[in-house]
Amino acid sequence: MLKINMLGYKIVGLELLNQIQEAGPVQLRSFYDFDVKFNKEGGMSFATLKETIEMIDHPEMLHIDLMLEGMFEIEGVKSLEDRKEVHLKCHDELFPYAKQIVSHLCVDTGLPGLSIPKNYMELDKIHFKKEPKKGKIIELK
Repeated sequence: MLKINMLGYKIVGLELLNQIQEAGPVQLRSFYDFDVKFNKEGGMSFATLKETIEMIDHPEMLHIDLMLEGMFEIEGVKSLEDRKEVHLKCHDELFPYAKQIVSHLCVDTGLPGLSIPKNYMELDKIHFKKEPKKGKIIELK
């Protein structure tokens, strides 16, 4: 039986560029990357979540990169399916912190109303190869 316990997280990277001069609607896109480094003997594993938000037409005007590292105690991983389930659960545990940090950061820097969309993962679509992530378009009004 899988045991997954989040012990904590830390911000390992944060970059914000806000050069927007005028009020009005802005079209943004968001990207994410997520990976779990499994400890082969069990115990402590680390998950890294990178969220990127940028202005569609002018990323040089608005760009946010946030990288979080979550520390997890993981036990009972015996198969590829177990690894996929751990991957999914670690993402689900870490994402709300990324969403909250980006939201607060945006409010504090004059970009109220920005909330990053959750990227829902499905077990059968989790692969352990690097694949390019597709962006989602979000509106900031």
